[in-house]
Amino acid sequence: MWKKIWLGLVGLVLGLIIYLYVRYPRPNLQAEVADKDYCEMYGIEFDTSSIEAIYENPAAVQQAGEQFRSRDPAYQFFNTHRQRVNKRFPVELWEKTLERLSSLPIDKRKQQLPFRMYQDFMAQKQTFCKQVIPFVKTYLPEGTDLSATVYITALENAAAGGALQREIAYTLSSPLFTTAARIHRQSGATSVFNLLGHELAHIGYGVHNDLHSFSEEEMRKNEIVIDILSPIHNDGFATYVSYQLSERYPIPFEWPHWVFKREFFVKWYLQRVNDLLALAGTPAGTEEYNETYRRIGIFGYNQMGFYVVGAHMAMTIEEHYGREALVKTVEDGFYAFVDTYNSVAAEQMKIHYTLR
Repeated sequence: MWKKIWLGLVGLVLGLIIYLYVRYPRPNLQAEVADKDYCEMYGIEFDTSSIEAIYENPAAVQQAGEQFRSRDPAYQFFNTHRQRVNKRFPVELWEKTLERLSSLPIDKRKQQLPFRMYQDFMAQKQTFCKQVIPFVKTYLPEGTDLSATVYITALENAAAGGALQREIAYTLSSPLFTTAARIHRQSGATSVFNLLGHELAHIGYGVHNDLHSFSEEEMRKNEIVIDILSPIHNDGFATYVSYQLSERYPIPFEWPHWVFKREFFVKWYLQRVNDLLALAGTPAGTEEYNETYRRIGIFGYNQMGFYVVGAHMAMTIEEHYGREALVKTVEDGFYAFVDTYNSVAAEQMKIHYTLR
């Protein structure tokens, strides 16, 4: 009996893998002959010195070791993220990987998947700047400046990428990119296209929402509410914009893109948001306060709750009121985002919060 159950499960898993492989998106990116430098026009600069150093001279990077990690701009970017989430850098694994790369001739190193993706993307960067940036700008107030420096690296596992101020960084050795590229080469490049659009949406959002309009007393009294609703707006908005890019530039393993349109899952996520908002009056400095922020971190980021809920809210607003209304929430802030969503959401789908 157990043998039959085991065989049935194996068959189910194999069937699912085959189904997903057959349905896997296989985009056909065509690099355009650019009639102008669109990246320069939009103020987008690419710093590729990190990934070039790693694959062109890994022995020197390994020898520099700590100095490289502390001075390289891309690694500095990810180190900031590591400090925020208290994640240790895997030094031994990093050194072993560099040692393995050093043992390969340079032509073999340049055939490594992250470096190949880097070459694919850079060959098509003008296509990205010409097509993706104007689309992202349609979700932002007119005249929003999206100028940024994009750092490209590898062998960093803090995150696939991120944005901070006007800097964006990507590590092309992330499984999010490499798995996509192994199944279909250009899916790696379209995944980078898509997530760059996501991060540019964050930058555009940050131009208009910086929380400076709140007094210190308001921030203190409403700290938990702000730290829940603000990232729901920011992360959800960027997720929704990248979802809208995904038909042309698919990113196959972006879980929130699949979940936020399914009411069954969204209801569960919304209930967790309301559970956390109910703790908004927890006094700072208490164990309950620390536990609340632990739960916020796990739900909002590890379980992608902020991304799923916010994307669902953005979709709901655009479907009912149009894109202009969604853009207006970027100008007016996260309270406007929540209130606009609540005005059309079913009662069991509303977000409940109280300002103090």
